[in-house]
Amino acid sequence: EARAQTAMLLYFYSSLLGEKQRQIMMMYYYEDMSLSEISEELTITRQGIHSAIKKSKEIMIKTEERLGLLKRFGILADKLKKISADLAAKQSECGADLSEIIKEVEEITENI
Repeated sequence: EARAQTAMLLYFYSSLLGEKQRQIMMMYYYEDMSLSEISEELTITRQGIHSAIKKSKEIMIKTEERLGLLKRFGILADKLKKISADLAAKQSECGADLSEIIKEVEEITENI
């Protein structure tokens, strides 16, 4: 879960990192490379890679604490899922065809 959380932070805040930090984070979190593999590829010590990851996470966590984009994203996604479920229930109750609206809400949910 912590790894997934950091990957989401990276999605929102990677542009705040330096080029090398961003590259290291992408390799570690998105390409699932080990510290040793990244170290070899970038010719940086394993400790240097570890430090860059730690520093990058700190930057992103502090930014999330201030801006809350990831938190807002989660709230929005949850609300859209609830709307979709409520529409499906209403469709069953009243017999109205709400399938197009449900489909649109589900597409929005998938694309946020």
